[in-house]
Amino acid sequence: MSDAVAFVVPVPPSLNSCFVNAAGKGRVRSAEYKAWMDAAGFLLASQRPRRVDGPYQVIIRLPKEMRGDIDNRGKPLIDLMVKHKITPDDRHLHKLTIERTPGIASACVSVMTWEG
Repeated sequence: MSDAVAFVVPVPPSLNSCFVNAAGKGRVRSAEYKAWMDAAGFLLASQRPRRVDGPYQVIIRLPKEMRGDIDNRGKPLIDLMVKHKITPDDRHLHKLTIERTPGIASACVSVMTWEG
């Protein structure tokens, strides 16, 4: 796998709690999601990951002891990578693997160019 990039950020909130209904505005980002995006973005920037261009795949490792579903934690992480220009628009994501991993406390993310 060429062009691999890896970084660690806090576990994102569940996608179910990332957006709330706001009178007159519809769906908007929740305070929890904004706070996570800011904190995770700061930590991500401090790790200085380089950009992965073109089609890509992502492996996300989450703490085994984490409460809740793992399948709705991917979208916030993918959006974080796009926002910080680690990856292009997520329409270029070809494969996403999310797994629980013992012995970790944060979200560990690996991004590789898609070679499929």
